[in-house]
Amino acid sequence: MIDPLQDGVSHINIYSQGKTELGKMLSNFTKCDILTKEGQFSSVEGYWYWLGIEDCSEKEVLRSLSGYQAKRIGSELKKKYQTKKDEEFQAKILRSIWEKVKKNSHMFRSETAALPFEHYYNYGGKIVDVKDKYIWLINGIDKIRKFVLSKI
Repeated sequence: MIDPLQDGVSHINIYSQGKTELGKMLSNFTKCDILTKEGQFSSVEGYWYWLGIEDCSEKEVLRSLSGYQAKRIGSELKKKYQTKKDEEFQAKILRSIWEKVKKNSHMFRSETAALPFEHYYNYGGKIVDVKDKYIWLINGIDKIRKFVLSKI
């Protein structure tokens, strides 16, 4: 069972409401300009939804959104438009996270940077573990971390 009180002690929760700066920075919600093959985005969350929605002019607003606003608007657009099944989706998301990490690599110098990654939400004490659903994302971020730490 995951103990959110151990965030930063026994693990790093990749979550916008996590306890560590590294976990918060790695969250897709975090506002951090990223440049992708598809252009500029204000967050990985906005990019995530932008990639997953068929081509339409309405999805362009996602380029400038971050946090819950990107999730809310992206979810609304997904209800209106078909979603795309891009084979490259995961690789594109991990490249966008790499772009964010390059700007914040100093965060991997902390004492807790080598702790295992987790991904769960904490809703007032109710823990929703989503690590298994996004294991490809956690594993990809871990590879990025190993690369960054090898260069420090």
